[in-house]
This record gives sequence, structure tokens and C-alpha cells, in this order.
Amino acid sequence: MFSQPGSARLSDRFIAVRMLAGDDLTPEGEAFMARHGIDRYPTLMAMTPEGAILDDDLLDGEPRTVDELLAELETASKEERAFATERQAALDAGDAASLVALANKVEARGQPERAAALLTQAVEAGAGRDALVRLVALRQRLQDVDGERSALERLLADHAADEQAPAWRVRLATAHLSEAADGEGAEGLAAKHAEALEAVRADAAERGDRQTEALARYR
Repeated sequence: MFSQPGSARLSDRFIAVRMLAGDDLTPEGEAFMARHGIDRYPTLMAMTPEGAILDDDLLDGEPRTVDELLAELETASKEERAFATERQAALDAGDAASLVALANKVEARGQPERAAALLTQAVEAGAGRDALVRLVALRQRLQDVDGERSALERLLADHAADEQAPAWRVRLATAHLSEAADGEGAEGLAAKHAEALEAVRADAAERGDRQTEALARYR
């Protein structure tokens, strides 16, 4: 692609960044590939400076000419400008439905951190259970334990009678134990899990919450 005549026209409008793979793959590159689901070489993506994905595979398994690639990049740029207008309108509206819809689109663009921030805003604006459940999942995916626990606490405060509440209580008690501390080892981590679950079980038994008690015992 970049050895074709006229390829300099690409750098006139866009910045090309090459990521090495194979034996030269770095941990950062591996994390990038996992995050964006890259499973073949070569893959050519179009992204904004903020990391939003405009097109996750410009090649689409086919060789491309410079003119074809420029046309696709121009289309992606127009769509990005349209999205910027849409995003600002949703932020200006500030209602829960607009913010949740915007979070969906931002997550699809490969920006889970921004999607989580928007869902947090949506919850504060009155979004209900489903937005909170998605926020918990996003915080867990981002390995943001404090954010996940905060969302779980809000879920349990607002939806204590929900059929999923027992699972939320168990997760709240164990979220901070997802990884062993330095030098702790698997046995130490397992012991902390058992201790946390026993605390959940005992509290549930005292409150007469049979579902949570059974789930904590089963886990």
C-alpha cells in the first residue's frame, strides 16, 4: 500500500502509524490487538487521535489502491464530523436516554472508558437498572475495581429486590479480590475469597435472605 505511487497523498491528510507484530510484538501491541479484536495481518484501521475507531479494517481482506483508501478515509472523516455534532447535541440535552444512546455509540467506537463515564452521567441523570448493569460490566472489563464497586452499591441501593441482587452482593464482596497481592499466592487469595463469601453468607442468613445465603455458600 505505502509503496504504491502517490502514497504520499495519504500522509498529506492522515498520520500513518505502523505497529510491528510477529516476533517484534510488544506487550503494548498485544494489548492493543486484544482490545480491538485484531486477529490477522495486515490490518489497517482508521482512528481518531483520541482512539475512537472510524473503520476497524480498511483493507477488508482485499488489496487497496491509494485512491480507494483515500476515498474510504474521506468517508470516515465525514462520518466523524457528523458524530461530533451528534455527540455535542446529546451532551447539551443531558437527559438519561440521550446519554445512554451516546454511551452505546462511544463503546462501539472502541472507547470503553468514555462510555463508562457517559453511563455514570446517565445514571446521575436518572437512568435505571439496565444502565447500571452495563456500567458494572464496563468497569469490570476496565478492571476498575473502585468504579465497579460504586456501581454495584448503587444497584443494590436502588434495586435491592431484583432477582440478580444476590449475585451483585457476592460480586461486591469479592470484586477487590480478582488478583492476588504481591507474594500472596493462589492459596492466600482463595482464603480471602472464602472469608469474604462467609461474611456475605452470614449477613444474608441474619437478614433471612436465603437466595444470597445459598449463592455465597455455593460459590
